[in-house]
Amino acid sequence: MLSPGLLAILFMTEISAGTVTAAIWAEEPFGWREISGVILITAAGVFEPILKMSRRKP
Repeated sequence: MLSPGLLAILFMTEISAGTVTAAIWAEEPFGWREISGVILITAAGVFEPILKMSRRKP
């Protein structure tokens, strides 16, 4: 069984990989706006479980 935090990271990674793959296959330009979006999505997925872990500590 996967924890919700780990599952969120996996889903966010899937979105990022899909974005990059779609841009490559469609031969669309992939600039700074798209790169920053992928970074922000991935950071949100990683940051959420870290916040939960930090809240548990006394």
